Amino acid sequence: MQGAVYRLLPLLASSHLCQGRFLKRHSEELAVHDQEETCSPLRNHETYSSVPVAIGTPSQTFELVADTGSNNCIVMDCQCAQCPHDWGKCFTGSGKSKTFELPKYKSHDPLLGSKAEMLPASMLLTFGSGQIAARVASDEVRIGHTHAFMKNGLLLMVDQALRLRGPFEGILGLGRPEVKMSGKAKVNHTAGELDIRVPGFAEEAGIRRFSMCFNREADGVLGLHTAEPSKRLESVGQIHWGVDFHGISIGEGNAKHRVKICDPKEKRPDQETICGLIPDSGTTMITGPENQLAELYMDICSNWERCQKAFEEVSKEMKDLQDQGMQVGGLSLTQHATVPEELADAFKKLQDILQAGKADAAASNGTSSGDAADIADILGGAAGAGAEARPQKDYMKANVFLLLLEHCADWAEGVDMDQELPKLNFHVAGLNGAQTELSLRPKNYIMTATADINVPEMKTLGGLTFQIERKKRGKVCMPAFQPAPFTTKLNGEVWIMGTPLFYEYTAHYDRGSADGKVKPSMAFTHVHEEPCGRCQDNRIVRGGHPALTQKKSEKTGVESLRQLTRAPIVRNLTSTHSL
Repeated sequence: MQGAVYRLLPLLASSHLCQGRFLKRHSEELAVHDQEETCSPLRNHETYSSVPVAIGTPSQTFELVADTGSNNCIVMDCQCAQCPHDWGKCFTGSGKSKTFELPKYKSHDPLLGSKAEMLPASMLLTFGSGQIAARVASDEVRIGHTHAFMKNGLLLMVDQALRLRGPFEGILGLGRPEVKMSGKAKVNHTAGELDIRVPGFAEEAGIRRFSMCFNREADGVLGLHTAEPSKRLESVGQIHWGVDFHGISIGEGNAKHRVKICDPKEKRPDQETICGLIPDSGTTMITGPENQLAELYMDICSNWERCQKAFEEVSKEMKDLQDQGMQVGGLSLTQHATVPEELADAFKKLQDILQAGKADAAASNGTSSGDAADIADILGGAAGAGAEARPQKDYMKANVFLLLLEHCADWAEGVDMDQELPKLNFHVAGLNGAQTELSLRPKNYIMTATADINVPEMKTLGGLTFQIERKKRGKVCMPAFQPAPFTTKLNGEVWIMGTPLFYEYTAHYDRGSADGKVKPSMAFTHVHEEPCGRCQDNRIVRGGHPALTQKKSEKTGVESLRQLTRAPIVRNLTSTHSL
């Protein structure tokens, strides 16, 4: 669902969802048992991937969101009255699983009088899409050949306030375990404070190393007990899997152009990194500060021939109109003969020069208005993002880039998108000084959606010519980026590298050794070096999958891009100190 951090909060005893207690979670020593490599398939749900997880004895199987941004195993409880039926299956423990346990503790809530009822402990978890209330339980959990008894580690979702469309049966968190806290958290609660460890699956199953990768037209692979990669980037994050981010370059070879963001030379003395980057399988898009995204869009346009040409035409058009003392608005531009044909429908949106219009995006399968708004935010213009730092004309280039993508159906037919647009290279480093580039092809950083686009149309009535708008429904393209400003004291501006990374690379995670000699780290293997492969009989097979190796005609244009039919899932970061 969402690669999001969570907060542990006391749940009010008077609440109908959680008459439980505050749990202060701490880490235990990491397991270091080296076991035989195994795997599980990752089901592609477009905005996220899920892993089949068996819970209980006899087992009940659920599709849980594979999320490297959180560290809890959460499953929808059948007692969750607020959980929609179309979300999928729910878990029943009592009377159905002989290994199920639901520990209860004596309550001191005055609202319950002298009864001092025994009640289960509860947690409130906060994600980018909302909140989940869960009870703390214990039971057997299995993924492939790997299993563990999750003592106080199985969270039963009993209520939710999520902005989310199903299916959604729960979350398998594979994130960094929370740093051990010293002392007691100061929380006012009638039942006092309980010191209970709530472990993640990787901790309880003794999984030190695991890997994740996605396939476009087949299941992805979650590898468990995987081999140690040759190049390790030690995690700079204490709460999240994170790396030092040194910015982005555009293009290949000697022709690479460096985007003016996250330059290590600009790091302040009190910073550990100039910027940070979190590889997160539970976030749909790539998120970053709006002003830095605007810089990126401008530079992509400069290095994309079609966009640069369109921008030059627009600039010339505006100058000519201004020289003639004419108003530079959508009407003037659409009436002018030299406007590039592929942008004719879009130029009415440049009425204020800087402000690009937004498509009223909606999914072809009946996406809710909330989803439409989220997609429209991605399609919206970059005007005003950091406008104080650069001339207005420069930010117009970012809007031309977005408009050109929005109207991709007018020019992309038969076009090889990987040849049309430049490659993006994300420069990252580990705490140990190791560096690498994470390169994304256009087919992985450009997405498509079905949307209603406003199209200008000239009408004449009684000798008066005027402009009206009509809606045209069709495919639009958009960058797989979403503004999400987040700054930390030690790691500066933070970017989140969501699902596009996992289509291009296998991401390897090492939780480190119990003695601390091996630090938590990550590594990345490109699909050209080693394909994602498939999980067959609980073993990773790197080749031979018909959907991956079969010779077939390569899709081009809009059809070659990932389609977004629902609102993207976004992480909600809360720490302002560090990753």
